[in-house]
Amino acid sequence: MANLTPIYSHGGATVNNWIAVPGTTISAGRPISIAQAIQDPAIQIIFTGTSVTVLLEGNGGPLDPTTGNPPSTDWIDYSNGGYVLAANGFFSKFLERSVPCWRTRITAINITGGSGLVSYCPGIIGIHNVIVSASYPFFDSGTRTS
Repeated sequence: MANLTPIYSHGGATVNNWIAVPGTTISAGRPISIAQAIQDPAIQIIFTGTSVTVLLEGNGGPLDPTTGNPPSTDWIDYSNGGYVLAANGFFSKFLERSVPCWRTRITAINITGGSGLVSYCPGIIGIHNVIVSASYPFFDSGTRTS
């Protein structure tokens, strides 16, 4: 069985050039790529604190070959204004695989008595129905050629 690694939007550790984004302030999380998924995967969102409003955003734009980021202007809110979570709230949502990149965005937060928001994709079903880790978008410090 493959060693699965959750891929975090908010929370988690820095991976390669993708700096960890703590879920403790108003912020956009790291993009998660589900481009290799053959079924819609899920994202897990967990919150400890008083309250948070979190958006689930998708981006289908072309990746920047030097940063790996999708276009900053192409993020679309798929959560209809966001989800409001109270103390110790959590939920899971399926991600539409026709949109290759997803992230969470915190628009309001009060973490009194808690540690904040964590959001991650635990894995995807890839080719040949093998469960594999999602990924951060392709990151290359040089020019990409096809």
